[in-house]
This record gives sequence, structure tokens and C-alpha cells, in this order.
Amino acid sequence: MAATVRSSSTYASAATEASFSVPLPSGFAAADVCYIFAEGRAASGVFGTAPAGWTAVAASFASGATTSSFMVCYRKVMTGSEGNPTVTGTSGRYSAVAVAVQGADNGTPEDVAVIPDNGGASAVTTITSPGITPSSSSALLLIGFGCGTPAGGQVITYSTPSGMTLAASTSTTVAAVTESGMMAAWQALSSNAATGTRQTTITPSAIDGQTVTIAVRPAAAAPPIPYLSQNSGMF
Repeated sequence: MAATVRSSSTYASAATEASFSVPLPSGFAAADVCYIFAEGRAASGVFGTAPAGWTAVAASFASGATTSSFMVCYRKVMTGSEGNPTVTGTSGRYSAVAVAVQGADNGTPEDVAVIPDNGGASAVTTITSPGITPSSSSALLLIGFGCGTPAGGQVITYSTPSGMTLAASTSTTVAAVTESGMMAAWQALSSNAATGTRQTTITPSAIDGQTVTIAVRPAAAAPPIPYLSQNSGMF
């Protein structure tokens, strides 16, 4: 069974804040695996502990260019009755994308997870995921591209990486302060060969980019039903 994206949702701060509720993707169901990719912008910023019941696939980490941009990725195997989780952190501006994946392994959802920043570069026009080598030949490549901009009130936009499908993107637009942005994209893989890099172009250009790259492991196929012949002695 292949893992596929069911739906996604977004959040962006309308003002400086230290906690926020992330809307869960519409139509999520029991056994879906939901990922929240979140980016913050605040002086020496950091995310708090994971929301109750959620696991940090990537714990809060700062950009190599500045501690004012920081990213996290949380994950939960859904029961189907969850309410919107509350994410906490340093008082600042936050953007988040949540992605519900159906058909993912519920025991070990991540085949591979890689957590880099954009090489410590700050005034750049692109964010680059370094690529991964999945174990499964039918994994789902899922990447969160986060960034912060040192200019106030700018809308951050992303291009969709080549070969990938946009899940969702969002940006804060709080006047006269620095901003954060987040984009998530996915690709169904057909082999376990190295994926190579994936890159998005950002507007505006002066950003501190970060990525979390995940290969979501597909659920194991159900075993076949045993065949009983007429001569098997079973009546």
C-alpha cells in the first residue's frame, strides 16, 4: 500500500505571539499520520515541548545563519478524534503547514528523516533539501521548507520544487517586524535510489532557509488469504 497525501492545512500569525493552534487537515482519519512543519521568527527563538500526544521528528533547531529563525517538525498517528494541537515557543511570528498522510506505517512512520539548514547562508534566493536514500522503494518524499526574513511586513512566496507537488504554503505578514514562512511539498517515489536535492526559490531573496526532509514509510500490505483446494481435506 502506498503512502499518499490526503489533505493539508496552514497557519500564519496575525500578530506576535507565544502559542498558537494549528488547524488539522480537513478529512483526516484514524491511522493517518499527520506532520506539522513550523517555522518561527524571534530573537534567540525556540519552540517549546511537543503538543500532548505528538512526537518531535525534528526538535526545535536554529538556522545556521541566525538564531532568529528556527524550525520544528511534529508527528502524530491519528485516532480520528483529535482537536487542533497548540504549539508553543518564544514570543514571535509563526507559520505552519500540517499534512495528513494516509497509507503510512503506523509503527515506524519515518523511513528516513534529515534535518539541515541552508548551509548557514542568509541572503539567498533558494532553500535546498540535500536529498535522501530511502529504504523503501515506494516511500513518500515529504519536505518542509521553512524560512525567516529580516525585513518587516514582506509576504514570503515559494516555487514548487521540480518533480514535486505542493501540499501548501503560508507566510506571516505582521507589519514592521521580521516574518516567517513555511511550505511543504511531496513526491511519490518509485525506487529506493538516492533522491538528489530538491530546491525552492523564495521571494523576497534575503532569507534564512531551513528544511526537514522525510521519507514516509508505506504500511505493509495485508498478507494474502490462504487458498484451499478441493482436495485439501477441508470441507
